[in-house]
Formats: sequence, structure tokens, C-alpha cells
Amino acid sequence: AFGAGLVLNRTGLLLNNRARFFSLDPHAPHTLSPKRKIPFAPSPIMAVHDEGRVLAMGSGYVDVDAQILARLAAGQGLAEALETPRLRIGHETHVTYEDRFDPSTLRALEKRGHALTSATQNFGTLCALQRHRNGSIEAAADLRGAGRAEGF
Repeated sequence: AFGAGLVLNRTGLLLNNRARFFSLDPHAPHTLSPKRKIPFAPSPIMAVHDEGRVLAMGSGYVDVDAQILARLAAGQGLAEALETPRLRIGHETHVTYEDRFDPSTLRALEKRGHALTSATQNFGTLCALQRHRNGSIEAAADLRGAGRAEGF
């Protein structure tokens, strides 16, 4: 959870294992190269939107959090964004997906050279809270976990 526990003296950077997502194959999609940024999953996330919404959430998985944020940006509500099927990006071109995922999207991924595997776990679980500009609060809990959203 906290990297390797080693800090570089000159830069102060904490060493971690996120570089495992890189490949030494120069033709791979995730080729290790200078100035290439590694996937990083700070969790929880707090997003402050221009129109005044504030969102707090986090699954601990950068690819899951990115999917939730993209769905919210596309207009899905909080509960719908959390319930929509997910995929996980693995090593190089491997993608693991939930069995509820859209088959046409899976075919498109296969055409682009991704190796696909269906799974039922490890897609992250999270709760999210969003305060709207008018002060109302929207909350949602991921059905994949034991959490729940309640109001008073």
C-alpha cells in the first residue's frame, strides 16, 4: 500500500511497484520510455468541478477510478456509474472484464490485439459522495461490496 518503503535521497520520491505495468518490448503499448508516466492510483479522489460540484470517491485502482470518472463526465448518475460493468487493465495487452460487459466493446478490444478474460472479482469496490452546487448531496455504494449509501 505504501510502495517499497524506500525514499530516494535526491528527489524524495517513494519507490513503488507501479512500474510493473511497463514492458521492455519496444512494440508493446506500455513501453518503458523516458518521461513516460506510470499509472498511479491516489485514493480517495476528490474532484472539484467548474460548476461547483464536489465529488469524493476512490477504489484504489487507477483503471476503475478512471472508468467511474469518465462515466460521470458522460452524464451518468453516481449510482449508475458505480453499477456499470468494469474492466481491468492488466500486464501489456491483457484485459479482464466483468461478464456483464458489452460484447461489441469486447470484440473491438480483441480486434485491437487485447487478450480478454472474464472474471467476477477484483474490480474494486467503493462508495462515492457528491455535493451539488445547490447543496444537495448524492451518495452511492458499489453493489460489488458490503457498503451502502444512506441518508438522514
